Amino acid sequence: MIRRFVQLTLSTLILGFAAQAVPVSGTLTGAIVDWPKGKAGEVRLVHNGFPLAKGRVDEQGVFHITLPTSKELQSIYLVPVTTLFFNSEQDCQGKVTVTPEDATGDQFQLDVYQGDKRLGNISMFSAPQIPSPAGSYAAMLVLQRSPTSMKGRITCEHIVQDLDWKLAAGWNFLLLERKGLNQNGLDERRFTNQPLPKSLVWRIYRTYAGAGFEFDMIRRRSDSVFVTDVMPGKPAEKAGLKVGDEIVEVDGRSLKGLNNRTVRERLQGTPGSQFTVSVRRGVGAALMRITMTRVALQED
Repeated sequence: MIRRFVQLTLSTLILGFAAQAVPVSGTLTGAIVDWPKGKAGEVRLVHNGFPLAKGRVDEQGVFHITLPTSKELQSIYLVPVTTLFFNSEQDCQGKVTVTPEDATGDQFQLDVYQGDKRLGNISMFSAPQIPSPAGSYAAMLVLQRSPTSMKGRITCEHIVQDLDWKLAAGWNFLLLERKGLNQNGLDERRFTNQPLPKSLVWRIYRTYAGAGFEFDMIRRRSDSVFVTDVMPGKPAEKAGLKVGDEIVEVDGRSLKGLNNRTVRERLQGTPGSQFTVSVRRGVGAALMRITMTRVALQED
Protein backbone atom coordinates (compact mmCIF):
# COMPACT_ATOMS: atom_id res chain seq x y z
CA MET A 1 0.00 0.00 0.00
CA ILE A 2 1.31 3.44 -0.91
CA ARG A 3 1.64 5.75 2.05
CA ARG A 4 1.55 9.50 1.61
CA PHE A 5 2.48 11.72 4.53
CA VAL A 6 3.00 15.03 2.75
CA GLN A 7 1.83 17.84 5.00
CA LEU A 8 1.14 21.23 3.45
CA THR A 9 1.14 24.37 5.57
CA LEU A 10 -0.67 27.10 3.66
CA SER A 11 -0.23 30.73 4.66
CA THR A 12 -1.65 34.00 3.39
CA LEU A 13 1.23 36.16 4.61
CA ILE A 14 3.44 37.54 1.85
CA LEU A 15 6.75 38.90 3.08
CA GLY A 16 10.17 39.69 1.73
CA PHE A 17 9.58 39.72 -2.03
CA ALA A 18 10.91 43.21 -2.72
CA ALA A 19 14.35 42.28 -4.06
CA GLN A 20 14.70 38.96 -5.83
CA ALA A 21 17.98 37.74 -7.25
CA VAL A 22 16.78 36.06 -10.42
CA PRO A 23 13.66 37.72 -11.92
CA VAL A 24 13.48 37.90 -15.71
CA SER A 25 11.63 40.36 -17.94
CA GLY A 26 11.73 41.76 -21.45
CA THR A 27 14.16 40.12 -23.85
CA LEU A 28 15.96 36.99 -22.69
CA THR A 29 19.34 36.49 -24.33
CA GLY A 30 22.21 34.06 -24.01
CA ALA A 31 24.90 32.11 -25.85
CA ILE A 32 24.34 28.40 -26.49
CA VAL A 33 27.77 26.83 -26.03
CA ASP A 34 27.03 23.65 -28.01
CA TRP A 35 25.13 25.28 -30.88
CA PRO A 36 26.05 23.77 -34.31
CA LYS A 37 27.98 26.75 -35.62
CA GLY A 38 27.56 28.28 -39.05
CA LYS A 39 23.78 28.25 -39.40
CA ALA A 40 21.17 30.47 -37.77
CA GLY A 41 18.03 29.13 -36.18
CA GLU A 42 15.00 29.84 -34.05
CA VAL A 43 14.15 29.64 -30.36
CA ARG A 44 10.57 29.07 -29.22
CA LEU A 45 9.01 29.53 -25.80
CA VAL A 46 6.85 26.44 -25.26
CA HIS A 47 4.26 25.50 -22.65
CA ASN A 48 2.58 22.08 -22.71
CA GLY A 49 3.70 21.62 -26.29
CA PHE A 50 2.32 24.95 -27.55
CA PRO A 51 4.66 27.73 -28.77
CA LEU A 52 3.96 31.10 -27.14
CA ALA A 53 6.78 33.24 -28.54
CA LYS A 54 9.60 33.00 -31.06
CA GLY A 55 13.07 34.50 -31.28
CA ARG A 56 16.25 34.24 -33.32
CA VAL A 57 19.46 32.29 -32.82
CA ASP A 58 22.42 33.60 -34.83
CA GLU A 59 25.11 31.52 -36.51
CA GLN A 60 27.24 31.53 -33.34
CA GLY A 61 24.43 30.35 -31.05
CA VAL A 62 23.49 33.69 -29.49
CA PHE A 63 19.72 33.87 -29.02
CA HIS A 64 17.23 36.62 -28.28
CA ILE A 65 13.58 36.07 -27.38
CA THR A 66 11.05 38.53 -25.95
CA LEU A 67 9.11 36.92 -23.13
CA PRO A 68 5.36 37.61 -23.01
CA THR A 69 4.20 39.60 -20.00
CA SER A 70 2.14 37.98 -17.25
CA LYS A 71 -0.85 39.98 -18.50
CA GLU A 72 -0.42 38.56 -21.99
CA LEU A 73 -0.41 35.05 -20.52
CA GLN A 74 -3.49 35.41 -18.33
CA SER A 75 -5.30 32.74 -20.34
CA ILE A 76 -2.50 30.19 -19.81
CA TYR A 77 -3.35 27.58 -17.19
CA LEU A 78 -0.76 27.41 -14.42
CA VAL A 79 -0.70 24.61 -11.87
CA PRO A 80 -0.51 24.71 -8.06
CA VAL A 81 3.20 25.15 -7.39
CA THR A 82 3.39 21.97 -5.30
CA THR A 83 2.74 19.84 -8.40
CA LEU A 84 6.05 21.00 -9.86
CA PHE A 85 7.74 18.90 -7.19
CA PHE A 86 5.28 16.17 -6.19
CA ASN A 87 1.69 15.03 -6.73
CA SER A 88 -0.86 12.58 -5.37
CA GLU A 89 0.33 9.78 -7.65
CA GLN A 90 3.71 9.65 -5.91
CA ASP A 91 4.74 8.01 -2.66
CA CYS A 92 6.00 11.09 -0.81
CA GLN A 93 6.72 12.00 2.79
CA GLY A 94 7.57 15.35 4.31
CA LYS A 95 6.30 18.82 5.10
CA VAL A 96 6.10 21.89 2.88
CA THR A 97 4.95 25.44 3.63
CA VAL A 98 3.46 27.32 0.67
CA THR A 99 2.68 31.04 0.62
CA PRO A 100 0.03 32.01 -0.49
CA GLU A 101 -2.26 29.01 -0.43
CA ASP A 102 -3.57 29.53 -3.97
CA ALA A 103 -0.14 30.10 -5.54
CA THR A 104 0.15 28.88 -9.12
CA GLY A 105 3.07 28.70 -11.51
CA ASP A 106 4.78 26.46 -14.02
CA GLN A 107 8.03 25.66 -15.76
CA PHE A 108 8.39 26.73 -19.40
CA GLN A 109 10.62 25.30 -22.10
CA LEU A 110 12.82 26.91 -24.75
CA ASP A 111 13.02 24.76 -27.89
CA VAL A 112 15.62 25.46 -30.59
CA TYR A 113 15.42 24.72 -34.30
CA GLN A 114 17.59 24.90 -37.40
CA GLY A 115 15.13 25.04 -40.26
CA ASP A 116 12.48 22.39 -39.58
CA LYS A 117 14.81 20.30 -37.44
CA ARG A 118 14.28 20.49 -33.69
CA LEU A 119 17.66 20.33 -31.96
CA GLY A 120 16.24 20.03 -28.46
CA ASN A 121 15.46 22.44 -25.66
CA ILE A 122 17.97 24.77 -24.06
CA SER A 123 18.55 25.16 -20.35
CA MET A 124 21.29 26.55 -18.15
CA PHE A 125 23.58 23.86 -16.75
CA SER A 126 26.95 24.06 -15.02
CA ALA A 127 27.99 20.60 -16.25
CA PRO A 128 27.60 18.98 -19.68
CA GLN A 129 27.19 15.46 -18.30
CA ILE A 130 23.68 14.01 -18.15
CA PRO A 131 22.59 13.06 -15.53
CA SER A 132 24.30 16.08 -13.98
CA PRO A 133 26.86 15.15 -11.31
CA ALA A 134 26.83 16.06 -7.62
CA GLY A 135 27.81 19.66 -7.00
CA SER A 136 26.37 20.88 -10.29
CA TYR A 137 23.62 23.44 -10.88
CA ALA A 138 20.77 24.02 -13.29
CA ALA A 139 18.25 26.84 -13.68
CA MET A 140 14.54 26.42 -14.42
CA LEU A 141 12.58 29.15 -16.23
CA VAL A 142 9.30 29.52 -14.33
CA LEU A 143 6.33 31.86 -14.33
CA GLN A 144 4.46 32.79 -11.13
CA ARG A 145 1.03 34.39 -11.02
CA SER A 146 1.82 36.04 -7.67
CA PRO A 147 4.76 36.44 -5.27
CA THR A 148 5.27 32.92 -3.95
CA SER A 149 7.40 31.12 -1.40
CA MET A 150 7.91 27.44 -0.70
CA LYS A 151 9.86 25.90 2.16
CA GLY A 152 10.21 22.32 3.31
CA ARG A 153 11.71 18.92 2.63
CA ILE A 154 10.04 16.17 0.61
CA THR A 155 11.14 12.60 -0.06
CA CYS A 156 9.50 11.05 -3.13
CA GLU A 157 10.53 7.60 -4.33
CA HIS A 158 14.30 7.87 -4.86
CA ILE A 159 14.59 11.68 -4.62
CA VAL A 160 14.93 14.07 -1.67
CA GLN A 161 14.05 17.69 -2.43
CA ASP A 162 14.89 20.63 -0.17
CA LEU A 163 12.69 23.59 -1.11
CA ASP A 164 13.60 27.06 0.11
CA TRP A 165 12.67 29.80 -2.34
CA LYS A 166 10.80 33.06 -2.75
CA LEU A 167 9.93 34.27 -6.23
CA ALA A 168 8.36 37.49 -7.44
CA ALA A 169 5.31 37.49 -9.69
CA GLY A 170 6.25 37.01 -13.33
CA TRP A 171 9.25 35.28 -14.88
CA ASN A 172 12.05 33.91 -12.69
CA PHE A 173 14.91 31.46 -12.71
CA LEU A 174 14.63 28.82 -10.00
CA LEU A 175 18.04 27.42 -9.08
CA LEU A 176 18.50 23.65 -8.74
CA GLU A 177 21.56 22.34 -6.90
CA ARG A 178 22.34 18.64 -7.13
CA LYS A 179 23.75 17.35 -3.85
CA GLY A 180 24.36 13.75 -4.99
CA LEU A 181 23.38 10.50 -3.31
CA ASN A 182 22.94 10.53 0.46
CA GLN A 183 23.81 7.68 2.83
CA ASN A 184 20.48 6.01 2.01
CA GLY A 185 21.17 6.08 -1.72
CA LEU A 186 18.61 8.82 -2.39
CA ASP A 187 19.32 11.60 -4.88
CA GLU A 188 19.31 14.90 -2.96
CA ARG A 189 18.43 18.20 -4.62
CA ARG A 190 17.95 21.74 -3.39
CA PHE A 191 15.79 24.45 -4.98
CA THR A 192 16.44 28.11 -4.09
CA ASN A 193 16.17 31.61 -5.52
CA GLN A 194 19.84 32.36 -4.90
CA PRO A 195 21.85 34.29 -7.52
CA LEU A 196 22.75 32.13 -10.50
CA PRO A 197 26.34 30.79 -10.38
CA LYS A 198 28.69 32.03 -13.09
CA SER A 199 29.33 28.40 -14.05
CA LEU A 200 25.85 28.15 -15.60
CA VAL A 201 25.81 28.23 -19.40
CA TRP A 202 23.11 27.57 -21.98
CA ARG A 203 23.27 24.04 -23.38
CA ILE A 204 21.08 22.02 -25.70
CA TYR A 205 19.31 19.35 -23.68
CA ARG A 206 18.21 16.41 -25.80
CA THR A 207 18.42 13.26 -23.77
CA TYR A 208 16.63 11.84 -20.77
CA ALA A 209 17.42 8.88 -18.54
CA GLY A 210 21.02 8.67 -19.68
CA ALA A 211 20.05 6.00 -22.24
CA GLY A 212 20.01 8.21 -25.32
CA PHE A 213 16.37 8.97 -26.06
CA GLU A 214 14.05 11.92 -25.82
CA PHE A 215 10.33 11.88 -25.02
CA ASP A 216 7.31 14.11 -24.67
CA MET A 217 3.71 13.79 -23.59
CA ILE A 218 0.68 15.02 -25.47
CA ARG A 219 -0.82 16.76 -22.46
CA ARG A 220 0.21 17.77 -18.94
CA ARG A 221 -1.33 14.81 -17.16
CA SER A 222 -1.17 11.73 -19.34
CA ASP A 223 -0.97 7.97 -18.97
CA SER A 224 2.06 7.66 -21.25
CA VAL A 225 4.88 9.45 -23.05
CA PHE A 226 6.05 9.16 -26.66
CA VAL A 227 9.63 8.71 -27.83
CA THR A 228 10.54 11.68 -30.06
CA ASP A 229 14.21 10.95 -30.77
CA VAL A 230 16.68 8.09 -30.35
CA MET A 231 20.42 8.82 -30.45
CA PRO A 232 22.46 6.58 -32.78
CA GLY A 233 24.71 4.07 -31.04
CA LYS A 234 23.35 4.65 -27.54
CA PRO A 235 21.71 2.05 -25.25
CA ALA A 236 18.15 3.00 -26.21
CA GLU A 237 18.80 2.32 -29.90
CA LYS A 238 20.75 -0.85 -29.17
CA ALA A 239 17.88 -2.13 -27.02
CA GLY A 240 15.40 -1.56 -29.85
CA LEU A 241 13.57 1.59 -28.74
CA LYS A 242 12.12 3.50 -31.71
CA VAL A 243 10.75 6.97 -32.41
CA GLY A 244 6.98 6.89 -31.92
CA ASP A 245 7.05 4.21 -29.23
CA GLU A 246 4.56 4.88 -26.45
CA ILE A 247 6.01 4.28 -22.97
CA VAL A 248 3.32 3.42 -20.42
CA GLU A 249 5.37 2.01 -17.53
CA VAL A 250 8.85 2.33 -16.05
CA ASP A 251 10.05 -0.69 -14.06
CA GLY A 252 6.47 -1.94 -13.89
CA ARG A 253 5.08 1.31 -12.51
CA SER A 254 2.39 3.23 -14.36
CA LEU A 255 3.01 6.80 -15.56
CA LYS A 256 -0.62 7.74 -14.95
CA GLY A 257 -1.07 11.24 -13.55
CA LEU A 258 2.62 12.21 -13.72
CA ASN A 259 3.99 15.34 -15.36
CA ASN A 260 6.92 15.49 -17.77
CA ARG A 261 9.45 16.31 -15.10
CA THR A 262 8.40 13.45 -12.80
CA VAL A 263 8.58 10.96 -15.65
CA ARG A 264 12.09 12.22 -16.42
CA GLU A 265 13.10 11.73 -12.78
CA ARG A 266 11.94 8.11 -12.91
CA LEU A 267 13.98 7.48 -16.03
CA GLN A 268 17.14 9.13 -14.74
CA GLY A 269 19.55 7.30 -12.51
CA THR A 270 23.12 6.22 -11.88
CA PRO A 271 25.17 5.32 -14.99
CA GLY A 272 25.49 1.54 -15.18
CA SER A 273 22.09 0.87 -13.63
CA GLN A 274 19.30 -0.69 -15.65
CA PHE A 275 15.64 0.16 -16.12
CA THR A 276 12.81 -1.43 -18.09
CA VAL A 277 10.11 0.40 -20.01
CA SER A 278 6.80 -1.10 -21.12
CA VAL A 279 6.19 0.06 -24.68
CA ARG A 280 3.20 0.04 -27.00
CA ARG A 281 4.17 0.23 -30.67
CA GLY A 282 1.01 1.18 -32.53
CA VAL A 283 -2.62 1.70 -31.52
CA GLY A 284 -3.99 -1.36 -29.74
CA ALA A 285 -0.66 -3.20 -29.89
CA ALA A 286 0.39 -5.50 -27.08
CA LEU A 287 2.94 -4.19 -24.58
CA MET A 288 6.58 -5.11 -25.02
CA ARG A 289 9.30 -4.63 -22.43
CA ILE A 290 12.64 -3.07 -23.29
CA THR A 291 15.53 -3.00 -20.82
CA MET A 292 18.26 -0.37 -21.11
CA THR A 293 21.45 0.49 -19.25
CA ARG A 294 22.01 4.10 -18.22
CA VAL A 295 25.23 5.78 -19.36
CA ALA A 296 26.82 9.18 -18.77
CA LEU A 297 26.17 11.13 -21.97
CA GLN A 298 28.63 13.87 -22.87
CA GLU A 299 27.52 16.83 -24.96
CA ASP A 300 29.34 17.25 -28.27
